[in-house]
Amino acid sequence: MIISSPLAAPSRTRTPVTNPHDARIYRLDGVRAIAIALVVAHHFDFLPLGWTGVHLFFVLSGMLITGILRQSRDERGYWCPFYLKRATRILPPMLIAILSAAAYFSIPWRKVGLYYIFFAANFAETLYRGESKTLAVMWSLAVEEQFYFLWPFAVRFLNRRQLIRLLIVILAVEPIGRALATPSFSTSWPIFFLTPFQLDGLAAGCLLSLIFESATATDWLRLRCVKLLFMSLFVFSVFSLLPRFHRADNSILFNSLGYSLVVAIAACFIAFILLRPDNVASRILSSSGIVFVGMISYGIYLFHPLVMELAGELLKTVGFYHQRTMAPVTIAAIVAISWLSFRFYEQPIIRWGRYKAAEHQRKQGRYQCESLLAESSQTTTQ
Repeated sequence: MIISSPLAAPSRTRTPVTNPHDARIYRLDGVRAIAIALVVAHHFDFLPLGWTGVHLFFVLSGMLITGILRQSRDERGYWCPFYLKRATRILPPMLIAILSAAAYFSIPWRKVGLYYIFFAANFAETLYRGESKTLAVMWSLAVEEQFYFLWPFAVRFLNRRQLIRLLIVILAVEPIGRALATPSFSTSWPIFFLTPFQLDGLAAGCLLSLIFESATATDWLRLRCVKLLFMSLFVFSVFSLLPRFHRADNSILFNSLGYSLVVAIAACFIAFILLRPDNVASRILSSSGIVFVGMISYGIYLFHPLVMELAGELLKTVGFYHQRTMAPVTIAAIVAISWLSFRFYEQPIIRWGRYKAAEHQRKQGRYQCESLLAESSQTTTQ
């Protein structure tokens, strides 16, 4: 089943796009580039609010994955292709990261190893914060995979209206749940890392995907996305002037409203970039250099802590302790390693996964067609 979408064609696609999953939308790679730039800048201590890049990834992921699932929800080949493509995209660079950490860094594997291997790094970071700086970024992968273990079931068995209601409930309950849980934690890390407190980013992306299925809803959002974006930014900026409205404060005010406003900003920004393809920001995000960074952003996300730690150790051996000064060289190394991994290792596996998924869907479609013909023949005979 193909879901028609009212999204306009992206400026760099060569053929008209009627669905955001039918062809690559280059400006979404630009959004990925912004997200990874925020995260890396945060880890270099250049940008205190750079952690918000993870939530931009969450919203974008929820939107894209939901669209993919909705396209195939009525097909027999629903489960295997999704998880096969997901595995061939996520696991290869993750394996490199884990093996590199094992080879070059001292990590208490008996204590935290199974958490990282089985997509539970968010629990490891909550229980044993700081035990593995080089693999800490895998907490967000854990949140996504824990969510995507259940979300395909919802898409398969619930209709669009039921899904929208479920997502609205999640978006409403999340800030309340974070507020109620805050007094139970002495630090902000459990709220930041654990999946039950970070569902609204993914849910907002899922809701965007469902909105784009309706031309009326899409037109409504197209007219208001800029206003909603600036309103969210303004409210977040005003609250940021308050003394206890920061992530590290672990305050009820921030944990309840802060994350929700970050998610709202991310969702409105993605809607703006998608629905206004001719604006200056969309054209900039579609430029080749930014698209390139977005294409390899997953590798950058996984590998940059490893390269930063190695660079830090090398600098210390020569008596140079100012890693921020060497940030341009370190970032260049991160980008180079990520591109090499993507070009010669990840991309062939991704293509193989897509080929096997398409082959499985063709077989299932043929079996379904043969079954329908057999039923039709029996009915005619009767």
